[in-house]
Amino acid sequence: MKFTTLPLLICLLSGCATHYKYDPVSFEDPEIIFGDRFGGGSITSPARSFQLNTLGNNKCSDYRFSGVLSNHWMGAGEKTRNYFVPQRTQVALIGSYILTSGSNISTCSIGPISFKPEKAKRYSID
Repeated sequence: MKFTTLPLLICLLSGCATHYKYDPVSFEDPEIIFGDRFGGGSITSPARSFQLNTLGNNKCSDYRFSGVLSNHWMGAGEKTRNYFVPQRTQVALIGSYILTSGSNISTCSIGPISFKPEKAKRYSID
């Protein structure tokens, strides 16, 4: 049961968001990299879920699911994910995780965190 609980809870954390998609139009479009600060997550880090909003509003429907990251032994997602965002666009991020251990469940949510990325910059988020 606990093996099916984690993927189900991760899907529920993605909330009302659809997948984020933006094809860069310039080499100066900022890049956001999720998960690379700690080599894709330490061996004890839980699976993390991220959502991006580039529409300028802080409504749930404006956030787009950007994926689940995990460490190498969990296999719940990729170690890192890279996304480009439009230049001169306000970006808001939400991050969360769920960690299950036996009958114990712990969760953590961060955000929304909002910033305006500079052109041609790379931002690392974990």
